[in-house]
Amino acid sequence: MKKRSRSSKSVQGRDAKPKKVKTSKDTDEDLDEEYLAAARAMTCCYDLFCKVKKLIKIGCLVQQDEAADKGDHEEDEANKVSRKKRLKGLSTYVHNCYKGNYQQLLQLTPGLRTLINNKSKTKQLVRIAQKMNAVISATQSDDSTRLKSQIDHYAAPMPAKEPLSPPVNNGTSSRSHLGINHPVLASFLCPITAIKEYHQDPTETRKKLASGQILMSAAEFPAYLWEGTPPGEKYDEDSMTDGLFKGYFLVRDHLLL
Repeated sequence: MKKRSRSSKSVQGRDAKPKKVKTSKDTDEDLDEEYLAAARAMTCCYDLFCKVKKLIKIGCLVQQDEAADKGDHEEDEANKVSRKKRLKGLSTYVHNCYKGNYQQLLQLTPGLRTLINNKSKTKQLVRIAQKMNAVISATQSDDSTRLKSQIDHYAAPMPAKEPLSPPVNNGTSSRSHLGINHPVLASFLCPITAIKEYHQDPTETRKKLASGQILMSAAEFPAYLWEGTPPGEKYDEDSMTDGLFKGYFLVRDHLLL
């Protein structure tokens, strides 16, 4: 009696490793990569301090407002009043920034529009926004790290002719000589309202900054935001916005990042 021979096909089928089935988790991770890449692009190219959830919320309101003005968006009076009230506090510049950044976000992430327009996908949208914000924070941290090693070159008004003195990088890991303990950096950090006092008596003003006699709060903008050499040199109390955000250090940092 002859033994039935095994076919090579059956042997190969038994010995062959089963193909890995792509799970829904793997698919989600692939889709998320699109959004995470967009988050990096938004941070590096459009808005360093982008908050995705807020951008989507205000971007939608701006889009609805424009559609309503054209007669393409139907809504009840309560929603209209609520939207107008929320957008009223935005200046024209900020309004246009949100509009442009929102359009860029949708171009970078085509699938995001579907999630925004589908209320059943709200949880997924929130999860993606949280992941994107985490990537944005990490990107900001990376940029700040790159800036640290170059800070002394960018803080000096004319680095090619005269470097920062005393130097920021003094060969140690200590930071005790930085901030308000550094005569040049202290003038950058000094509140703009006290910059004239600083220029008149730097040593005494630094003592006041250290002791808290001169407050350095979030409401007090630092001098380096204004143009001038040294920063804030051209500051005018009667025209506070003249030269604002034109400080050479701020411009150089922006170009570096």
